Parts: sequence; structure tokens; C-alpha cells
Amino acid sequence: MRHIPPDAPPLPPRAAAEALHGLIVSVGRRRSLRDPLAELTEEHGFTPPQIHAMGWLGLNGAMSVGQLAKLLGVTEKTFTGVVDRLEGSGMVERIRDAENRRVVHVQLTGTGRTEFERMHARVLSHLERLMKALDAQARGRLLRIFQNLNDRMTSGKDAP
Repeated sequence: MRHIPPDAPPLPPRAAAEALHGLIVSVGRRRSLRDPLAELTEEHGFTPPQIHAMGWLGLNGAMSVGQLAKLLGVTEKTFTGVVDRLEGSGMVERIRDAENRRVVHVQLTGTGRTEFERMHARVLSHLERLMKALDAQARGRLLRIFQNLNDRMTSGKDAP
């Protein structure tokens, strides 16, 4: 990965993508980025797909198995195993759709909600540590960049 000086001219999209990828990989090698997921999997015995599923359910509420599978980038058949294990551990429950009995929704149980809140607090704590590594001006720039990216993707402009 090459270092990009602050006064470097703007890069074309492909070169910028390669530079961003290199930076993400470099930063990702630091244990501080792996800690939240690694600690959660080690402490609770959850797999990364289970943690992601609980995260989506915790943030969005009940969702269909198909919606969750799509968000996780797996087939519904594969995701059914994830739900089976989460249901077996008391974290989620399945609910049949009232209008279409073939559609199954998944939602966190009370225990699952408590577990999600603990996981979410830990992730926020790690992100706070990362934000403390930046000065206030850099934090503001980073947030504005992500807000800009989110706005463009939400509006359909420049969306992947």
C-alpha cells in the first residue's frame, strides 16, 4: 500500500478504490478492528453470521428469513441453519406471516434483545476508541464522507 500525501491530486475512481482497499486492509490488520467480532464469537460462541443476523434484527426488528439471507449474502437454505442455531439457543423465534403462511419472520426474543444490546454496546465502545485516535476535525471529515456516501447510495446516485 502506498502512502498518499495530504496535498496529492485527486485520484481517479479506480485508483482511489485501490488506495481505499489498501488502507482498509492495513487498518483491518490492527486488532482493534477485529476485537468486537472476535470477542463476541469467543465469549458467546456465536458465529459471525449469527452475530450479523442478531445485529440486523436488533436494529430493524422482525424480518423475513429471505430478507435476512439477502443482507448476509447467503441463500435462504443456508440461512435457515443460522436461524435454527439461534432459535435453539433462545436468541430468536420464528413467526409465520399472518397474510402468507409460507413467509417466516424472525425476531429477537427477550434474551436475544438483551444479548444484542450487550453486543451493540461493545461495538460502540470499540468504535469510540477508534474515534479517539482522530482529532475532532478529522472525526468530522470522516463522518461527513460517510454521510455523503450514504446519501448518494440512498438516492441511487453513484450506487454500486
